Amino acid sequence: MKDFSYPTPKTIKEAVSLLAELKGEGKIMCGGQSILVLMKQNMLTPEYTVDIEGISELDYIKYSEKEGLRIGALATHRAVEKSAVVRDKYPVLA
Repeated sequence: MKDFSYPTPKTIKEAVSLLAELKGEGKIMCGGQSILVLMKQNMLTPEYTVDIEGISELDYIKYSEKEGLRIGALATHRAVEKSAVVRDKYPVLA
């Protein structure tokens, strides 16, 4: 696995700015289970891996009659499964 840079933005604004600056050279990761396996096998060799795990703004499950169900990028499968609104409005998803 080749060396890579590992920036860790803390806000959505910071992440978007960083990704724009990297001009397609950055790969987003959160946890890294999938991307690190590909990197170890040299199937993926990004210059930068941008870790979004610390962006708490992306961890949500929201529902409104107007917009429906919204699930943030950092909401876990377990959180979706246990969510009262998901179980009530979308039981198949839970």
